[in-house]
Amino acid sequence: MADFKEAELRNAARHVVSLLRSALAEARGSVPAVSTADEVQVQGQQASGSRQQVDMQEQTAPCNQEQPARRHVQQQRTFGFSGTCGSVEQSMTRSFPGLFKPRKNSTPSPKRKAARSTPVQFYLLNQFVERTPKMSTELLLLQAGLGRRTVTIPEDGQHSEISSLLLQMYPKMASLQGAWMLYKAVGGSGQRKLNVVQPDEEGYTGAYIIKALGGRGGCLYIMPLQGTLDMSPLPFTSREFDRMPKAQCATCHVDMPIQLLALHAQKCEPDTGSRLNSLPDVFSDVEASCDLTEMDSERCAVDEPDSRPAVVVKVSCPLCCDAYPEDCIKEHASTCEGRYEEPRVNSDLQVDQDITNENRQEPYSLADAVCKVKDKIDPQAIFSICVTREEIFHRGLKQWKRQKKATPINPLRVSFLGEAGIDNGALRKEFLTEMMAGIETNLFEGSSAGKTPKYSIMDYQNDNFKIAGEVIAVSIAQDGPPPNFFHEWSYTFISMGEFDKDQLSETDVTDPELLDLISKVETSDKAALIDLLERILACGYMGPVTCDKKASIVSAIVLHSRVRVLPMLQQICTGLKLYGLHDMIKQNPAIFQPLFVPGHLDKPDADFLAMALSPLLSEPGSLKRHKELRIVNFLQDFIQSMDDEGMLVSVASIKDWSSLISS
Repeated sequence: MADFKEAELRNAARHVVSLLRSALAEARGSVPAVSTADEVQVQGQQASGSRQQVDMQEQTAPCNQEQPARRHVQQQRTFGFSGTCGSVEQSMTRSFPGLFKPRKNSTPSPKRKAARSTPVQFYLLNQFVERTPKMSTELLLLQAGLGRRTVTIPEDGQHSEISSLLLQMYPKMASLQGAWMLYKAVGGSGQRKLNVVQPDEEGYTGAYIIKALGGRGGCLYIMPLQGTLDMSPLPFTSREFDRMPKAQCATCHVDMPIQLLALHAQKCEPDTGSRLNSLPDVFSDVEASCDLTEMDSERCAVDEPDSRPAVVVKVSCPLCCDAYPEDCIKEHASTCEGRYEEPRVNSDLQVDQDITNENRQEPYSLADAVCKVKDKIDPQAIFSICVTREEIFHRGLKQWKRQKKATPINPLRVSFLGEAGIDNGALRKEFLTEMMAGIETNLFEGSSAGKTPKYSIMDYQNDNFKIAGEVIAVSIAQDGPPPNFFHEWSYTFISMGEFDKDQLSETDVTDPELLDLISKVETSDKAALIDLLERILACGYMGPVTCDKKASIVSAIVLHSRVRVLPMLQQICTGLKLYGLHDMIKQNPAIFQPLFVPGHLDKPDADFLAMALSPLLSEPGSLKRHKELRIVNFLQDFIQSMDDEGMLVSVASIKDWSSLISS
């Protein structure tokens, strides 16, 4: 554009020069006069010429020497005109040096080269992580408008321009308010470590980003520095999906990006109407009794504008309870006499009930319930705990409370100070085993038949019972030992939110002081009861303290032992809300009871032991892995043969056998 304007100005100036020349020519007549100054100038120019040119003019042909005057006049005219034009051009050159230059020295101005643009792959993460996300997480990020995108970066782009381009591609980045940095993955496969790409003094410019990739391609990860981004799935019509190619789901006939079609197809189910069409025709007997003529049937037919199969929606008649097409129900109701003598259950309601039961995915076994809890683990971050082996329970509680970069909903990784070990599951199980034993010893009291929480106000104020609930949930979800030490009434309160006060037993009392008080009340006389009056009143009993009321006094003490630990149990329930475990326990109390109440896991069968096996095998395809699989299969066959022969297999015997093998 600048070159075009420059050429236009040059042409205009030349036009002005031509007008000046024509005006000078008209002012001096048809033959321009030669001024004295011009002659002097011309003569000076001729004198400054080389001597060889003068000699050549003197040795001209004789025909030219016959007319010297005429030639002299013509030379004066020519030189006079050229000198005038030259002076004008020189004046214009002095006035406009950029526009008027000698033609022999004029060179075209260099054209500005357009800045190069390079396509760069970016990957927006929803929160701070240390490693690249898994393949399963990429689809979730893509649904939320995050994930991988290709952005064309200009080489001369500044930080603000790069931010605008990324904001156009990722609208959810507006909530970050510029608080983000770029990271780059190291080499390798699987989940790789992310290293920060330190910004330049001018920020992330186009040239700096292209240089950071090093010409080898790759992907730059955009990491939020503060907070997290929303992971809720976006509708398929959002502008984040405008550039993606679309395809139609064959089940629900909705257009969506092909990148999300695979994930959608796994969860997509036909609506109730289409599922009714796929079921057997349970309404054939009802349709046979419908007194509709062919004209009425044709009038009730619904013309579909496209080639999709028609969905016939049927409605039950309020008089005869039979099902008819929705478009024909008015004609039927006008002639229906109400066949009350043959009442029947509406088939539509029965089919809907069957469909509802199919959609209700409740666990039918303990293994299914535990697998459902495991699915709630969030792999976006790692919940790391580093403790010493001394006082592992108290140090574990303190480190558990921090929850700075991650929460217990993420996978747990444990390391012990002073030990160079990588947690592949063994350290986590060891830590959870020690924590579960510490919870049973320090926060519960009772016998092997069942324990209840201790009445400890200090632990309640420090939220230690809540941490205990979270540890229990993590232990169940991440292959740790179950909390198989709860008293039955305590588990009833966790699963039901209440307990039956009419079913009280002295065995429910686990506090040593209350047990001592009960034994003294049962064996004391009237005088001894008076000595125990203060302790009895502290338990909330306000009735007469006599020998005839011993049963009421003991019942009040047992009820007091339950009521005073209810806040501790409620705090444990708060911790069990991790992974939604508490809600699952309330929905299926009988399924989870073997994990909490002792007496149900003492005699495992062969299937339970086979499912509990989790061997660490060698690399796939290796000869060593083949031998290991043969050993595992032999162990499974051996356990099943013992079970078939009726031999009792206890947990203790399995532990003894495994310790003998490991030694």
